[in-house]
Amino acid sequence: MMLGSPRERVAAEPSHGLDATEGRAPASRRARLAAYVLLALLVVGFAAQVVAGQPLSKFAGVQPEQLTLYAWIACLTGLMYVGLIAVLTREASWPKVLLVLLVLAGVLLRVGAWSTPPVNEDDLYRYLLDGAAVGNGLDPFAVSPEALLNGQAPEAWLALLQEPGAEQAVKSVNNPHLRTIYPPVAQGGFALAYFVDPWGISGLRAVLQIADLLTLLGVIGMLKATGRPLIWAAAYWCCPLVPIQLIGTVHMDAMVLAAVALAGWALCAKRPVWAAALLGVGVAVKIWPLLLLPVFIGFAVRMPMTRRVLALLV
Repeated sequence: MMLGSPRERVAAEPSHGLDATEGRAPASRRARLAAYVLLALLVVGFAAQVVAGQPLSKFAGVQPEQLTLYAWIACLTGLMYVGLIAVLTREASWPKVLLVLLVLAGVLLRVGAWSTPPVNEDDLYRYLLDGAAVGNGLDPFAVSPEALLNGQAPEAWLALLQEPGAEQAVKSVNNPHLRTIYPPVAQGGFALAYFVDPWGISGLRAVLQIADLLTLLGVIGMLKATGRPLIWAAAYWCCPLVPIQLIGTVHMDAMVLAAVALAGWALCAKRPVWAAALLGVGVAVKIWPLLLLPVFIGFAVRMPMTRRVLALLV
């Protein structure tokens, strides 16, 4: 005979599945089937997108039908992602096998992104030049690519062009008459990439991949700090736009996202000083995290006076 109220009996029963909590029933069979099918279609769609993107590394010679096919596949893959997240967030509890599959799917998406050429993207060549300059102890803000190619630069700069792959990379920089605009922390990331793979995109992708994993860590930290189901992290980890845009096309915004996500975790964990410092790191990568300053101040003013003052000083 079972004693106690129905709520007490539910609490006494063992939890089932991922993120199961008191009173939450496991996901229905139909929801589990929908999640598995949508996840499989998401991975297949992303693989098709990677294949369709192979000829699109440059604008020259690209046929309109190739761009149309790529866009359609990307849209359909995006729909699979939206459907998957809608299913995951509507149900309360999921089996642990789904967590394994979600992690594996995110890994496969990133493997695919590593294998695709940057699709119609040339910002990365500026990253390569800046990283080479900082890696050789030069001021990246001192010389424009155009001046370098015209020989109007100090000898130390001209020596960079003698490195394998350097001249072609510098010739590919967009707006070559302009000097770099990227802040100090971004320059540090470019320099690290240069040491990993001089004048190659593998070094940049390695740095951005580390930033991607730090972003995932920040997302998980925010979910834990706020008591949300950890499976919601799939909204980031399984988003097809993240690997194809940040890793595949080599965008330095991955470093910004890492700093912002970690700052959000610190804020949710009531660590305003750390949050302020990490937000500052994000601004030192790219200026747009300043837009989040009102949100940060709104959280900080609710905290004890000492923490509030320290955070605002940082």
